[in-house]
Amino acid sequence: MTGKLSSKSSFSTTTSRYLLVTATLTVLSIAISSAHAAGIEYSKQSVAPFFEPGNYAELSYAYIDPKIEGTNATGNDIDDMMDDFDLPGAAIKIAPTPNTALAVIYEKPFGVDTEYQEGSIFNNRLGTTEARVETTGITLLGGGKIIDNVWLYGGLEYQKLKGKVTGAQPVGLTTAISQVGEVLGVSVADYYNLVDKQNAGTISPSEAATLETVNGLANPVAESPTYYTLDFEDKSTLVPVIGMAFEKPEIALRAALTYRAPAKYKVSGVENLQVVLPTFAGGDGVTPMPAAEGLPLSGKTEVKMPQSVNLDFQTGLSEEYQLLGMINAR
Repeated sequence: MTGKLSSKSSFSTTTSRYLLVTATLTVLSIAISSAHAAGIEYSKQSVAPFFEPGNYAELSYAYIDPKIEGTNATGNDIDDMMDDFDLPGAAIKIAPTPNTALAVIYEKPFGVDTEYQEGSIFNNRLGTTEARVETTGITLLGGGKIIDNVWLYGGLEYQKLKGKVTGAQPVGLTTAISQVGEVLGVSVADYYNLVDKQNAGTISPSEAATLETVNGLANPVAESPTYYTLDFEDKSTLVPVIGMAFEKPEIALRAALTYRAPAKYKVSGVENLQVVLPTFAGGDGVTPMPAAEGLPLSGKTEVKMPQSVNLDFQTGLSEEYQLLGMINAR
């Protein structure tokens, strides 16, 4: 596969005294650990139904129950964070003549369905980290033979995107130290230098007192829960598709190379980030408050699903033996 998931956001960037917050988290980056398209790929977007002989129709269904477990940065277990999901599919192909074809293919090409369970740093009293992002695609293809055994085909995919992303985790020690340090005149680099000195046993009494003061103020802020939400409305787009195929029917050989352009969306949404701060940091330790001025934000973000190149290849053994082997490379 070629291409990577990318996103550009027009949400504003704001800061507060206690939290350095960049309010430009993208729609999908929080949902997956890798920007590679394979991380959110549900189907291979094959055009195989287009080449079925004569008029043809198919229905398909798959139930997927993935499982991902592990431990977080604090050593706590992360229970299965992947939810199950359904993958329906359908295709109809019509052959007006032996050398021409029309096809409509329905599928769910990309998606994310995750939720972190209790016990992880990605689940706190404000909520949990989860992503519910889904695409559906309907591809219309048409084409025919341009010379013996060579097909040229193309069309458009109507693709629709919808979803919601939330993120929950503690503020974090480094962010808390940067805020406390602004008041005390201690940078993050200064703090970790003091920690190194303490570990090495070379810290002076005054430096030890400074380190103790920073820790006393920063630790409660670092443990404060934050909760990020991004809701975006349904959007749709059209994606060009073009391909060429070579076939040799007598041995069931066919190689079809298909290019699908990137699917680009301009998504409207509402973005918010809340935090529960201790009293000395401006909160009451109970009530969620905006982590930065001007939240929640309304704006638009550009989401681009990747372009792709598919190779659908199949062949039999010979004219006499028609045992079939198939490859879908993407």
